[in-house]
Amino acid sequence: MEISALFLFSVLLLLHCFMASLAVVVRTNITTDQSALLALKAHITDDPYKFLATNWSTSTSVCNWIGITCDANNLRVTALNLSHKGLKGTIAPQVGNLSFLSHLSFRNNNFHGSLPNELASLRRLEVVSFELNSFSGALPSWFGFFPKLRELYANSNQFNGEVPLKIWNLQNLRELTLANNSLIGLIPNAIFNSSKIEFISLYMNRFSGHLPSSIGNWLPNLKVLYLWDNELNGTIPHSISNASMLTDLELAANNFSGSIPSTLGNLRHLERLNLASNFLTKESSSLKLSFLSSLANCKNLTEIVLADNPLNGTLPISIGNLSTTLKIFFASNCNIKGIIPIGIGNLRNLTDLHLEDNELIGAIPSTVAGMRQLQVEQLG
Repeated sequence: MEISALFLFSVLLLLHCFMASLAVVVRTNITTDQSALLALKAHITDDPYKFLATNWSTSTSVCNWIGITCDANNLRVTALNLSHKGLKGTIAPQVGNLSFLSHLSFRNNNFHGSLPNELASLRRLEVVSFELNSFSGALPSWFGFFPKLRELYANSNQFNGEVPLKIWNLQNLRELTLANNSLIGLIPNAIFNSSKIEFISLYMNRFSGHLPSSIGNWLPNLKVLYLWDNELNGTIPHSISNASMLTDLELAANNFSGSIPSTLGNLRHLERLNLASNFLTKESSSLKLSFLSSLANCKNLTEIVLADNPLNGTLPISIGNLSTTLKIFFASNCNIKGIIPIGIGNLRNLTDLHLEDNELIGAIPSTVAGMRQLQVEQLG
């Protein structure tokens, strides 16, 4: 009996010691996260709405602070979201100590400076947003160390230089947004070989070179491709039509040349097509702009923008077969010749029609008068 009592006492003592040590560990982890966040608060020079000044206090639990989400099981900070707070300052290196962080967002503030290398420790990150700030310097290669990263938003900053190859090679990436920076260099094949990627936005940079000839062959889930306002050249590869889930294709304001592929009509989910301000033309075998006929297969199409290209062809009679969902058709300054087909009147939901500064002849079809939704009409 005494042995049983002694055994029970020993078990209870060991359990007590274990719980005490566990409490110390948890308390230490919470303290680590708290210290990291207080260091971030100290790096913020302007908090106009007093979000942090009045809320981030040691008198309350870190898990109750604004913008903070904790995991209930291990009591660690898993999300830091300071989006749209009007904050000004830099990111403290200690943020890299938030080792359980999976979501990090500083979206739409006034942060500046470079991204501290200590953030490379955040290997659990899945979603990262630095967009709409004034961060500068090169994009860090350590983004490529995050094997779980699904979404990376770094658009609308002042990042410059080439994008590290490790970023292009992230295998689990669904969304990549690096638009509106000063990034240069080639766009490597790797990003176009990512079977999981759904959204690529690289517009308003200085990327150069050709698109790979196999661009659409390994992009079964890509929905959006924004490459406008760069320095890309060469032809638009026919294989882009193999990216069958594309809804938005915007390649405007580059130096693309050659003919517009008729295979674009294979993009059955296409909603917006913008190829304006390039050096694109018709297929040499025909006077007609035959790619427009192929686009009749795109039943969800709402915008076609072709302005400022030397198309040098005629509008096909089949233009009236384009989707009835089409709202915008811009083809000004394209050296389009011949007449406006009568079938254009079938586009009854068109709101904007621009065919000015071309070489059109003949009268405006009477069917245009029946386009009741038309708000802007430039045909001269």
